[in-house]
Amino acid sequence: MIQFFWFSIGLWFLGTLAAIWIFIAGLWQSKSDYNLSLARVAEQIRMMNPEQWNALGIRYPELRIKFHGKPIQYLEDSDIRLECFQKFLDDSDEYQFAPERLYGDGTQLRNQWRMSRDWLIGKGFIIDNSAAGNHTWLWRTGRRQQLISMYFPPEISMVDLNQTDPIS
Repeated sequence: MIQFFWFSIGLWFLGTLAAIWIFIAGLWQSKSDYNLSLARVAEQIRMMNPEQWNALGIRYPELRIKFHGKPIQYLEDSDIRLECFQKFLDDSDEYQFAPERLYGDGTQLRNQWRMSRDWLIGKGFIIDNSAAGNHTWLWRTGRRQQLISMYFPPEISMVDLNQTDPIS
């Protein structure tokens, strides 16, 4: 009877040690898997080209990746470059969208103009089939001002509070 008691205590003790060993080995394995995953991510980041590196810095600012240059911005859900669209708005007057003939030199700019015109027609900013001649398109009332307020950020200047005004 006493032998059975010591045998069962020993068996219980060995089982407990085995369970602790399996738990520690599992923790160690998960830690090494984590480290391997981090190593794979670091290797992929190291193999990135500068454009991908810049995109990663823009998408995840918490990584604090310093990038050079200015990111190219596009207009909402299109392939229209924001700087081209701002140029077209700037060249427009309050009645009609910028004429196509202004952008006859470069095919890139003309393609951007056509995409902009189609986007504006699709969104209802200019009137479809309103070509005055074959180069200009009429704005719907107030829509140009709405676009200017959306896509031209206001110039903010800081006031120097240390400067004194002369008393006249």
